[in-house]
Amino acid sequence: MSAKRTSSNYVIQFFQACQYSMSGLIYVYKSETSFRRNLFFLVLSLGLSFYFELGFLYFWVMNVPFMASLAIECINTAIESIVDQLEVENVLMGAAKDCGSAAVAIMLLIGALMWVHYIYLVYFG
Repeated sequence: MSAKRTSSNYVIQFFQACQYSMSGLIYVYKSETSFRRNLFFLVLSLGLSFYFELGFLYFWVMNVPFMASLAIECINTAIESIVDQLEVENVLMGAAKDCGSAAVAIMLLIGALMWVHYIYLVYFG
C-alpha cells in the first residue's frame, strides 16, 4: 500500500524544490563568471527600464531576454558539469558545450539589439 499523498506533502515538496533551486543558483553564481556578467546585464537593463520609465509591457519585453540568459546559463552550467565529468574526449561533447554557450550569447544579443533599437527611437526617431 502506497503512502497517501496529502496537500502538506506537496507543500513540503515545493519548499524542498525551492531549496534545491537556491542551492543551484548559489552554485552557479559562485562558480560561473558568465552568470555574474549576465546578472550585471540584467541589472543594467532594469536600471535603463526605470530610467526610461517603461510601461508594464515594454518593461517585460526589454528585460525577459536578460532573465532568460540567466536561466540558459544555469542549463549551460549543468551541461558543462556533466560533460566535464566524462573523461572521454569527443567532438560532440565540445559541441554540446559550445551550443549552450551560443544559446546564452543569442539571448544577450537579442536583448542588446532591443535596447539599441529602443534608445535609437527615443533619441533619433
